[in-house]
Amino acid sequence: MTPAPPTGEPAPWAAFARKYRPRTFDEVVGQEAAARTLRGALRAGEIPSAFLFAGPRGVGKTSMARILAKALNCARAEAPTPDPCGECAACTAVADGSSLDVVEVDAASHNGVDDVREIRERVAHLPASSRYKVYILDEAHMLSSSAWNALLKTLEEPPPHARFVFATTEVEKVPETIVSRCQRFDFRRIQAREVVRTLRGIVERENASGRRLEAPDAALQAIARFARGGLRDAESLLEQAVLAGGGTVREEDLASLLGSVPRALVRAVLDRAAAGDAAGALGAYARVHDAGGDAATFLGDALELLREATAVAVGGPATPAVDADDSEREAAAALAAAFGLAGTLRATQVLAETLRLVRATDEERPLVEAAIVRAALGGGGRTIPEVLDALAAMEARLAGGAAPSPGPAPGAAAPAAPRPPAAPSRGRPTLFGAEPVPRAGPGGDEPAEGLTVERARAEWPRVLEEAKARASSLALSLAPATPVLVGDDFLTLSFPAATAWHRAACESDDRRRLLEDVLARVFGRALRARFETAPAEAAPGAAGGAPAAAAPSEEFDRPRHDELAGLADAPAVRALGREFQVKMVRATRRGAPSPPADGAASVPEEEGA
Repeated sequence: MTPAPPTGEPAPWAAFARKYRPRTFDEVVGQEAAARTLRGALRAGEIPSAFLFAGPRGVGKTSMARILAKALNCARAEAPTPDPCGECAACTAVADGSSLDVVEVDAASHNGVDDVREIRERVAHLPASSRYKVYILDEAHMLSSSAWNALLKTLEEPPPHARFVFATTEVEKVPETIVSRCQRFDFRRIQAREVVRTLRGIVERENASGRRLEAPDAALQAIARFARGGLRDAESLLEQAVLAGGGTVREEDLASLLGSVPRALVRAVLDRAAAGDAAGALGAYARVHDAGGDAATFLGDALELLREATAVAVGGPATPAVDADDSEREAAAALAAAFGLAGTLRATQVLAETLRLVRATDEERPLVEAAIVRAALGGGGRTIPEVLDALAAMEARLAGGAAPSPGPAPGAAAPAAPRPPAAPSRGRPTLFGAEPVPRAGPGGDEPAEGLTVERARAEWPRVLEEAKARASSLALSLAPATPVLVGDDFLTLSFPAATAWHRAACESDDRRRLLEDVLARVFGRALRARFETAPAEAAPGAAGGAPAAAAPSEEFDRPRHDELAGLADAPAVRALGREFQVKMVRATRRGAPSPPADGAASVPEEEGA
């Protein structure tokens, strides 16, 4: 058996994670802030008695603790040094774990009071051959409360020759009394580009030593994505892929090892969905499924691609929110352009909901395929504020009797449609009933400064536009209203009887104040807003013009039926249904008679749709 190198290097057959463990502060990847602070403390000779290294797994906490132990005890320096030699007896003993003065404790398995009592007894003794005794407690959060209490006194008054390093992945479980007595360092996840650069360096060093490894950038990037900021996990996965591929790292081997899906296949599904091609997207997912791709993993990868596309759509291709190379940024920009911002947000919501369902059931494929179809059919959908704006504009146009124009493109504000001149004396039918007839104010039709009902009605589109600029919900509530009475300091708005909730919304204190501010801006004078509900229109043929009595529900009301049927078939209403993808449904009450045809007997109709 070949012995280990005398310099403390791991044996040539050691795993990558051990073989390429950093030996100096400069070699630590991604933790420059912690390394710089520790070097400064060592250079100044101001070394705390306890350190707390907190962060995710595999980011260098234990490696940094060992380098710190070398720096404290390096024999070639007369005092602690920020640049340990790595070759003296003290440094090599720390590297191979044989130092009597540097003790590593696995707190996950030695977490009781007796274990801490043993540390307290030993720490009082002077070091055997080094300057400091260094205790490194890994997974320190696993210590029990009693163990922490037993250690507290030692941390308050430590021997001058002792130093403690606590490494933990769950710092919130460490008692505050301990944290306050330590110098804390937070270790961050390592960026994907730094992981790829480190893995590339390992491949080059292996090739320089006589091995023949091949690792394309796409495969290394896939490893970095899977490691999620953990360099140790990335190094272990690289070694596993090298062994599986006989020296060649391939994405296909990684997919089989990890149960993941090649990113190209995931992107193909999203590209077809962004183009609105639901059939093509399902075909692309069939290839993912046939390749053995896990549904939850596919959804997670798809959500990551959508996250990058959303970040690019908001911040541009150079946004720091995307940790990827130029080719990946270009692909994210193309996906963002195809989906649009609203589309990426909607697809993200759909796939996230599906991921939650997939984790709770064994019926994965139907759920995933349904989500893909929803994403494809709604790729260019609108956000909720855009829908509210479009609905407000549509109601304004329909209330004025004008045919609705095509809705705005996703992401564009809906233009305010102008309201026609004042209604005739009879009142014109609208989507919400008959339009109210304007009334003259107390001082006639022109109360002051030329403000009349006609002018208020003519300027009403400007009011709606200003209201929409202030709050789209206010414009939506005002859409069916009509000015009917103008006074010296007030304006009365009339709402059809079918829109009681619009009036109630406007009567709230906040919206009333906002509306009065809008009226002052448009008309150049302070006006108090008053509201009323228009009386129901008299039925045709009623004697003396009196309102007709309401017909019992079991009797057929021919005029009302014809009115509703005409409204449902009106071009404006059908356009509304097309714009918002609403299916018009004509329903009757169970057992109610259907409208009889001319000359035909009344036949009861089943509950309809």
